Amino acid sequence: IHTGRTLLPALAAAAIALLTLDAHAQSGATPTPRPATPRPATPNPVRVLTATPTPQPPIKVLVTRVGGPTPPPLRIVLRGSPPLLQTTQSSAQHNDDLIERRMQELRVYENEPVIPAVPDGKSVVDGKGSKEICPAEAPQERWSFWGSGTGQFISVDGHRGGYNATNTSGAVGVDYRVNRSLAIGITGSYTSTDVDITGGSASAGTGRGGVYGTWHDGPWYVDAAALGGGSSYDTRRWTPFGHADGSTSGSEFDVLFKTGYDIKAGSMTFGPIGSVRYTYVHINGYGENGPVGVDFNSTDANSVLLRLGGHVTAACKCGSIWVYPEVQVAWQHEFLDDCNSIDGSTPFGEFRLHGAHIGDDSVFVSAGIRAQFTPRISGNLFYDGDLARANYTAHSVTGGFTVSF
Repeated sequence: IHTGRTLLPALAAAAIALLTLDAHAQSGATPTPRPATPRPATPNPVRVLTATPTPQPPIKVLVTRVGGPTPPPLRIVLRGSPPLLQTTQSSAQHNDDLIERRMQELRVYENEPVIPAVPDGKSVVDGKGSKEICPAEAPQERWSFWGSGTGQFISVDGHRGGYNATNTSGAVGVDYRVNRSLAIGITGSYTSTDVDITGGSASAGTGRGGVYGTWHDGPWYVDAAALGGGSSYDTRRWTPFGHADGSTSGSEFDVLFKTGYDIKAGSMTFGPIGSVRYTYVHINGYGENGPVGVDFNSTDANSVLLRLGGHVTAACKCGSIWVYPEVQVAWQHEFLDDCNSIDGSTPFGEFRLHGAHIGDDSVFVSAGIRAQFTPRISGNLFYDGDLARANYTAHSVTGGFTVSF
């Protein structure tokens, strides 16, 4: 008869062996026997289990024993643990892109309307005959309401923690033009996230809200925004003994600062841009329910993303509609991104789960079109891509509208 003190390590060793054999069965590899090495007897001996690498091995987790001297690391297979920090951070940064685009609309498109006012029917005589005239500029509306919908598709590769994620979001905002140089606004959004990872899945719902503003003096301009929100998460991992489910919540905060210089040449506007974004994400600890459920500790991550590049916008008229095509290309560098691991525990030890390594440098590409249907109603459609980044690719498609009043 075993006591609880000796039965638990035995069950743990059996589970680890089954998980390791399952990894070999999928890869077709055969474990290589290791010669026995004499070692001093301990109350709870711990062995090192290794598996032959495969082209896409499962996520590796480092486990250390709780209490007493720490034995040699024990590596086990833990499939399907969701990358909650990375997906939340990607969603927050794309939300910043929406706010940044709205502030650019306020400066480039709406500050100096291209659509002329309807002639007022008055005429003047200048000695060469009479001619009809109209005001030089249409009356400027101070209030605007805007909305947008986005689909974002993320793919993360790598021999540890690769996954695919989809973010579907909707955002709305109201802004007010204080004067011709300054505009301020408030915004709110909701994002639904679905994550597909080998051996598991996750879903999340995130609500965000914040304030933003843009100011310009001639060609120089400054944009700023501050947003925060909360998320709820549901996770599921599949194991040889059944699935393990978990749920938790989290919060986030991010700040955006951007500056640039707009050069106007005929119907074109172009110039350099530079921005810095800080994003903080926190996820509360939670425990899984299931035959082999584990406990994940609370965790957080910080990101500082620098973006340097340029943009060009043109104006052309198609019938009665003014159309503005736009392209933006920028280099991005991540300074802090530390959301690559999460700690947790089981009844027989602690572990650290390492996710896929994501590169620090990438190229941001944005291309789209904005159409001014009437002096008060416009629409837009844009593609955004986060490209040339090690183990990470993101594509987004966004459509939106603006109504001024």
